Amino acid sequence: MESSAKSESNKILPINNDEIIKVINLIPGIVKPLPCVLAKDLKADEFYKEFICKQKPLVIKGAALDWPAVQKLKNPNYLESFFGTQEINYFTEFNGLGNQIKIKFDKYVELLRNSSKNAVFQTLIHQWAPDNRLTEDLGPFSFLEAKHDRPTRMYAKKRIFIYKNAGTDFHYHPWDETLTVQLLSKKTFFFIYIVRTQCG
Repeated sequence: MESSAKSESNKILPINNDEIIKVINLIPGIVKPLPCVLAKDLKADEFYKEFICKQKPLVIKGAALDWPAVQKLKNPNYLESFFGTQEINYFTEFNGLGNQIKIKFDKYVELLRNSSKNAVFQTLIHQWAPDNRLTEDLGPFSFLEAKHDRPTRMYAKKRIFIYKNAGTDFHYHPWDETLTVQLLSKKTFFFIYIVRTQCG
């Protein structure tokens, strides 16, 4: 299904409900926290053998504390300095499956900052700034050895998601699973483990 692209002149407004109902709150079952470690305590061989090879989810805290981008993101013009008036598409529905709206990047950031707390926005920038300044502000992972940091099979190796209240539905990735780093604010992840039982 193709998403239709619309210009900002169409004045499509973001979702602005009084309350956003999170899917995780509607699913019955026992809720358990994911394993969590501090980045400084996670060894590279342990991360590879116990989590990557076994495909186990893990929350790693403090992985980006020393990255220059963490501090620079507090500057209101930081992202605009890379992408400025570049035209992008953004979505006002979860997971970017609805209408795409064309807008200049600086105007998009302004929308995010000035919208209500329940407004929904999401955009994806596939490539870094041509001069690689943004790449330089993102440091390496202390727990990921270079030999295991392999080329991706489908998606760009580094992608930026800039969103507010955005989410994704349940889906399976036949391609690459990635390290997701939240540099500003917070995001909730949840995984569903299904226990199969025989009936009758």
